[in-house]
Amino acid sequence: MSNREIFPNAPITEALIDLRVVIDDENLTEHLATVVEQLKGEFPTVEKRVQLTFAIAPGEEPNPPNESEEIGSVLHSENREKAIQVRINGFTYSKLKPYQDWEELRDNTRRLWSVFRDTTKPKRVVRLASRFINRIELPLPVDFDEYFNTKIQIADELPQGIAEQFCRIVVPQLEQGLVAVITTTLEKPGEDRTIIPFLFDIDVFKDVDYEVDADEIWDDLERIREYKDDIFFYSTTEKAKNLFR
Repeated sequence: MSNREIFPNAPITEALIDLRVVIDDENLTEHLATVVEQLKGEFPTVEKRVQLTFAIAPGEEPNPPNESEEIGSVLHSENREKAIQVRINGFTYSKLKPYQDWEELRDNTRRLWSVFRDTTKPKRVVRLASRFINRIELPLPVDFDEYFNTKIQIADELPQGIAEQFCRIVVPQLEQGLVAVITTTLEKPGEDRTIIPFLFDIDVFKDVDYEVDADEIWDDLERIREYKDDIFFYSTTEKAKNLFR
């Protein structure tokens, strides 16, 4: 159980849990359609996902796709604050703003996963992940050193103004077999030029090999959540945290 501070104004715009699986089922497309039918009362808006295959000859322009395969669907709740993905290789539950808490995210994932699991009957769970996208509105002018401990560092001898920024850092946690992908980007300032949105994206995953009903799935997701919390907590300064309190 994470004991990190809970922020009443957390900047989370999307939080998700993803379970990747191996399914050996010649009727999988039909079974995915059954999952969609079972969940359409809660998630009435359905968007199909297809994978296109292109034939590209050397030195020639790509031809129109010569093959397509349905790989799943994305389902949205009526207010579009919740979404699920049901795919040939896994299941994802997403909660968009306003984010409530980890318990709601975890418990809804577990409830909806059981529908996917019991209908498609995966053989194994092979990857677990949780991703949190934070949109932090910083007042201009901004000194990033005042808000972040995990950041891009520019040599003092160079101009310190940043017009655009994209940074991707991969941080393994070897003891528990976790890997975090931390991505930060800047959006364009608001029209009044008083704030600049800073996206702080934390994606933590673990490669596993579990039975589909194993308790270890949920134990590992708690560890993933704790590592995510550590990254956010230690990467932000007190001045940043005060924005969320």
